[in-house]
Amino acid sequence: MSTSTRTIFKRCSAYITASFSGLMPLTSLLLSFFWLHEPIIAVQWLGGICIIVGILLISMRRSTTSV
Repeated sequence: MSTSTRTIFKRCSAYITASFSGLMPLTSLLLSFFWLHEPIIAVQWLGGICIIVGILLISMRRSTTSV
């Protein structure tokens, strides 16, 4: 692992890192749509929605447990 990567992981909490890594499939889907003009089928939209809902559920659970 490079020094800059270790520095990034030291500065971010596990929660933030997991959120960004969870968004990678959705980001690649959107980039392929806009940049490569790839069609997005219904199953891919469903997957993107599941990713967003999952991250929202995790963030809501975290905010209720920290109070």
